[in-house]
Amino acid sequence: MLPTFGVGVHQYGGDIAEIIVYNTTLNTAQRIIVENYLAARYGLTISNDYYAYQGLHPNEVAGIGREDASNTHTAAMSAGILQVQNPSGLDINQEYLLFGHDDADITTAWTTTEAPNGGLTVQRLAREWRFSETGDVGTVDFLVDVATFPALPAGFTKYAIMVDSDGDFSSGAIVYEIGLVAGTTYDVTGINIADGDYVAIGVIDPEIEFTSDKSNNFEPFNATLTIELNYIPRNDVTVDYTTTDGTAVVAQPDYTGATALTATILAGSNTGTFTITIIDDAAVEPDENLTITLSNPGSGVALGSETVHTYTINDDDDARKIYFDLASSSGDESISPVVVNVSMNTTSATDVTVDYAVTGGTATPGAGNDFVLVSGTITILGGSGLTTGSLTFTVNDDLIFETNETIIISLSNPTGCNSDNPGPIPASVGTGFINHTYTIIDNDAPPEIQFTTASASGLESVSPVLINVSLNTTSQAAASATYTVADATAVSPGDYTMASGTVSIAAGLTSANLLAAITNDGTEELPETFTITLSAPVNATLGGNTVFTYTIIDDDNIGFVGPGGVGESSNLQLWLRSDDIPGVNGDDVSTWPDFSGNNHNATAPASFEPQKTTNITQLNNRSAVTFDGTGEHFSTAHSYDGRTVFSAYQMLNGIQNTGDLAQLWGDYSEGVHLGIDARGARSWSFDGTGAGGASARFGLNGAGYTGFATNPTTPKWSYSAGEILAVEFNTTRTIFSQDIGSLVSLAGHFLGADVAEMAVYDLTLNNAQRIIVENYLAAKYGVAIANDFYSFEGTFGNEVAGIGRIDINNFHVDAQGSGMVRINNPSDLENGEYLLWGHNNVDPESGAYESPWLGALPIGVNNSLHRVWRVDETGGDGVGTVDVKFDVTGLTIGASADLVLLVDTDDGDFANATVIPLSSFSAPYANFNGIDFAAGNWFTLGSTSNSNPLPIELV
Repeated sequence: MLPTFGVGVHQYGGDIAEIIVYNTTLNTAQRIIVENYLAARYGLTISNDYYAYQGLHPNEVAGIGREDASNTHTAAMSAGILQVQNPSGLDINQEYLLFGHDDADITTAWTTTEAPNGGLTVQRLAREWRFSETGDVGTVDFLVDVATFPALPAGFTKYAIMVDSDGDFSSGAIVYEIGLVAGTTYDVTGINIADGDYVAIGVIDPEIEFTSDKSNNFEPFNATLTIELNYIPRNDVTVDYTTTDGTAVVAQPDYTGATALTATILAGSNTGTFTITIIDDAAVEPDENLTITLSNPGSGVALGSETVHTYTINDDDDARKIYFDLASSSGDESISPVVVNVSMNTTSATDVTVDYAVTGGTATPGAGNDFVLVSGTITILGGSGLTTGSLTFTVNDDLIFETNETIIISLSNPTGCNSDNPGPIPASVGTGFINHTYTIIDNDAPPEIQFTTASASGLESVSPVLINVSLNTTSQAAASATYTVADATAVSPGDYTMASGTVSIAAGLTSANLLAAITNDGTEELPETFTITLSAPVNATLGGNTVFTYTIIDDDNIGFVGPGGVGESSNLQLWLRSDDIPGVNGDDVSTWPDFSGNNHNATAPASFEPQKTTNITQLNNRSAVTFDGTGEHFSTAHSYDGRTVFSAYQMLNGIQNTGDLAQLWGDYSEGVHLGIDARGARSWSFDGTGAGGASARFGLNGAGYTGFATNPTTPKWSYSAGEILAVEFNTTRTIFSQDIGSLVSLAGHFLGADVAEMAVYDLTLNNAQRIIVENYLAAKYGVAIANDFYSFEGTFGNEVAGIGRIDINNFHVDAQGSGMVRINNPSDLENGEYLLWGHNNVDPESGAYESPWLGALPIGVNNSLHRVWRVDETGGDGVGTVDVKFDVTGLTIGASADLVLLVDTDDGDFANATVIPLSSFSAPYANFNGIDFAAGNWFTLGSTSNSNPLPIELV
């Protein structure tokens, strides 16, 4: 017979992010792809991880792949938009192609950001996908569903897939036209994707034009002209061209004219060529030119800006040739002016001229730039017997580092001679150089490349992190360096994701950012670090900050305002403190206020109210709620989860029925309660009557936890002695009735005890947190405990809070509790180290000073709080420096800058205290950073101004 379970039995305790159910069996490749999708989305580490870019592109990862011939997957869609299918080379085992996106916008607008040609003719959606390829799956087909895309911009008529290797689609991107398949689905076939490639979806305003506006060659050669599209078309694209005479004339004949002839760019290519026939005559003549004009582009395609091309026919028939002496030369940028020589192969009786102009190079012309060279004419006088001439230009010796730059100077329009043909037909008679390249050699020191700062930190919820690399001066050369990422205490990819690589700073810029993706894991951790190291600079030298350390600050702290500074209202479900109960000794307690912030007040049924008792010797003369063992109890219909319970109490001999079972806290009918079993062995009870009752482990007076059990018998509680009990249930359980002092639903079973304080958390505390809570209770109620790390409970046992660490998994680094002092950010918290603090309970405003301090203050300090705190530091070499924060809520602060921290190290009299100025003020906290306490130090808050009393000026 199958077991029958009721609702609420065998409940799961955990966070569920996603569940997927198929109605069929997945093959191995499909299962691996699904696991890669989940791992990338939730930052998980898995075996068979075939997707490397989950740091910045973790969203809706999809993929194709092959585990073996029987386990393949050949079509996959991401985000319901981008589908990849039909791999041509998925023929080797363990080949995969996976892709995910950065979750950028796809529905609002097309953008010109990082788009080719500044977005003039190609725009894109902001979202980008990144591809991770293992092996080589060959080419693939893309399908795109455009149903949710913004409307096409005016003039843009085609959709496109854009593929880029570095993620900046403004340069180097290949733009493929995609065509309508059916409905809103478009496709393109046969695309080769490499590992690491980025893909975006674009729109095109189609244009066709010449690749350049001019060219030239000698008359033996025909003119070959190149045209281009701003995308790769799915179908052939045509355009007409027509020639027009310039100084070259069809009728002479110099060339064969063309009227409305057609040139074609074939599908799959974005360039094409056509040829104009040049007539090789024997006439000696100057260089001649003609123009070629594009017109009538194919349907849906417009003409671009380069629609007219000027072609120059260089004559090769004059026997007298003119040429540059050298094809190239160079010089330091400090050398100016520069002279470049030309020569002829024979003298001439008449003047010989040749024009020169700058036709290319990487140097920038113009005053204040790299050089000045105005186009001009070289003349060699007839009858002079000379065969040489020259041109001159100036070079600017700037102070900016740059790569060596070039100037290309070309000769044209010779008269009385001919340009020397660089060959091969006919052979040149001189050097054959009609172009000269001059290289300007830079003489400036390269910039230093380094991290802008040596370190930074941020919450783990802040991602991605921008890490700035900078140059110390502007450079006209693109600078770069290799960077290597290494784990320190942070581990990739669990804590962060960042691959080693190369950082580049473009010419004219002084900085660039690296990106690190931080994993927000939901686990409480100590601060963790990783490093990035620069090396192998190009066009730069290394600066001082070559190693950058990033610290990930955990944002999953359990909280700092609960007992001892542990917990907050989101996890501290109940906090009952007897000192919050109004009235005097013997008053009935109808309501015990909940200090957790959740309003889970304990209320007593009429005529069953317990009493307030003050000055209980066994509880450090503190007050408690006294239950008489005959019927007094609290019972309130609160619903919340409980997992860890603390209680400070004393069982009353002669009041607690030795033959009875009573209850400190819980809901017996739900199978979870904290029971005092007075029968026989004075044991504990943790189960109750609910189905699937609970078990728990406990520690009495700071002792280590026992094993999980329902009714353990050791160690035993005692009568008429203050005790501190810590209980952790084996699972988080829900109560629906908050019962304190009785099992309620059963006759009798009433508690006979003084209960001073109780706290219930809905989660497990780590061992360091548990110890801190127990130290808070022990100091407050004068109970001796194991793991006692606070020695000043006699005078300074009030609102004790603390930080500490057992090991890397058991620590607490931020605490305030119910007091006004918060301490966090220990600089050197190691295993076994604790820092706890408490105060003397003097009223901050008007309380009488306690000896040895009678109110005297150091020179320059005008007034202070009357309350004093004392610190205890234990273990190793201490916790290092800490940040001390005073919550000044309720104080009248005139000028926060006047606040000072007073620390006394010798006798508790602040007359000779060290005065530490304010680090910052961020309401409600006055912050004092980097404070190095020692065990036994006293501290309080002061002010240097009589206009800023805290809150009473001393007189």
